Amino acid sequence: EFRRVLFRSDVVHVHDFNSLELGYKLHIERKVKFVYDSHEWWVGRQRQYRPTPRIDKKEAKLERLWGSQASAVITVGDSIAELFRNERGFNPDFGVVENMAFKVFMVQAKQFFAEA
Repeated sequence: EFRRVLFRSDVVHVHDFNSLELGYKLHIERKVKFVYDSHEWWVGRQRQYRPTPRIDKKEAKLERLWGSQASAVITVGDSIAELFRNERGFNPDFGVVENMAFKVFMVQAKQFFAEA
């Protein structure tokens, strides 16, 4: 059943670098659009134990190659969106969906609708 649903898909939506390669390959093989939903700046994240400059460089290159082909990119903040534009050369449409507590969201939603 999963294969039939995937075959009919118009868009593939992947989350973070660890699934980016799959999204890119499905985009190429099935000629569908794909969305890269990056919840963090992957290469800049803290790693346990010791620095990994070679891995960081390789991952940055692959993220630039695969992610730049996304039809759209979603991330958690304007600063990360700017890093994708400046450091990776991404030019797709960006969506920013902030990570926030529900109470903060409700306050902001009330303010938004009060101004509308």
